[in-house]
Amino acid sequence: MQDPVIAYESARYIQDTTIHMESGAGLLLTDIFTPGWSESKTKFTYDWIRSKLNVFHDGKRLIMDHLLLNPSDEMDSVLLLEGYSHFGSLLLIHEEVDGEIINELDEMLSPLRSNVRIGFSRLPIRGFILRILANQTQQIEKVFSVCEDLFRRRVLREDAIFYRKY
Repeated sequence: MQDPVIAYESARYIQDTTIHMESGAGLLLTDIFTPGWSESKTKFTYDWIRSKLNVFHDGKRLIMDHLLLNPSDEMDSVLLLEGYSHFGSLLLIHEEVDGEIINELDEMLSPLRSNVRIGFSRLPIRGFILRILANQTQQIEKVFSVCEDLFRRRVLREDAIFYRKY
């Protein structure tokens, strides 16, 4: 569970993540990208954010994900941020994550959908990627918290953890 990346005015951010997993391994990975404060008080004053993720499972590429947020690309358009300012991504891979858990999670997230946009993509192995568009970091963190709490309770059979200091 990572802290949000805050891209301030004129920021250029590159993130390259490569993960190698063996059978039986599990993964919970999150990312949040947010625009930082700017003196002009305009949205999206960073230059660009680029994030590449490669996940290999038993030596075979499972995921190749490339995100590029470039304010010169009309960020409010369809297939980009669609009027939202914050982007979140959660990747969960675990042999006990099945369709039943994904359906339960989808129902649990339903009350939060009035403020955020949420989409699931199932993986060819047990797991999923969840994408979130929002206007506040806390909205994305709330969605992540629901996901992690369900995962800890149903799969790991452990209690929730509260990470924040505030």
